[in-house]
Amino acid sequence: MRPCPVFSTLKLLSCWSWFLAVAVARAEPNVEGTLATFQEAMASKQDLWGLAAMKQRNGASYEFFEKLLPPLRYVNAAFHYYPIPLSAPNNPVKARLISNGSGVNLAGGARSWNDVGTPVTFHVGPDEFVFGSLRERLEQPTLAEGWLPIVEIRYRHPSPAYTDGPLPLDHPIPNLVPEVYRLEAFASTDSVLASNGVVFVKFDLAQGTNGLLAVEIAPKGHLRFVEGKVVNDTGACWRFSIPIGAGSVSLRWPGFGLELQPHC
Repeated sequence: MRPCPVFSTLKLLSCWSWFLAVAVARAEPNVEGTLATFQEAMASKQDLWGLAAMKQRNGASYEFFEKLLPPLRYVNAAFHYYPIPLSAPNNPVKARLISNGSGVNLAGGARSWNDVGTPVTFHVGPDEFVFGSLRERLEQPTLAEGWLPIVEIRYRHPSPAYTDGPLPLDHPIPNLVPEVYRLEAFASTDSVLASNGVVFVKFDLAQGTNGLLAVEIAPKGHLRFVEGKVVNDTGACWRFSIPIGAGSVSLRWPGFGLELQPHC
């Protein structure tokens, strides 16, 4: 009995596919064997490891970086979300923006974390809810134009329709557009500011009209309010700029509170 010609053809194609796959695998260079060392990767102005990862047969993957980077440790931090380092190029001083937008330089709460800078927590809405607390309302961080180190995070936190006094059960509730807060943050590249890890943070409303922001500062020393500026014991200044129509911004730290209104 002669073999089926279709079966023979399929078998032949399968053999050729296997042969080509083996040939390609043998011809492909071992990218891992030519990887830059840690010192080379840190000194380079290009992302050498990232470029090597994209040259893999299936592109960049967790498995590629698994042995190159230390294990992720955000789970053991008090802020629970992985921090995004912000700094000028090759600058040793780095701030950390929490990737859910809850704050900058928040304390890790464990000895394995090196806490730097002054912790600042962002609260939104009339109830001063911590920005980014509810994951289902949070949009993942994005970079300007897809690659510029200007981080944008959006968080939906609607203001209640009524906040004062009891209302009858049959009182109509207006259908309001929920507020969506937008955070933008980037590190300064000015040499003086970069040496201190200065980060610029901007808030506005991507949606809605009733934006309320509270900024909680946890300084290591004493803060005071002098001539419209928040300064520490050495006279270093915290600067806040409130855009028109942004609603109100309140500042508070142990023993002091302040509310600022937008001005024209």
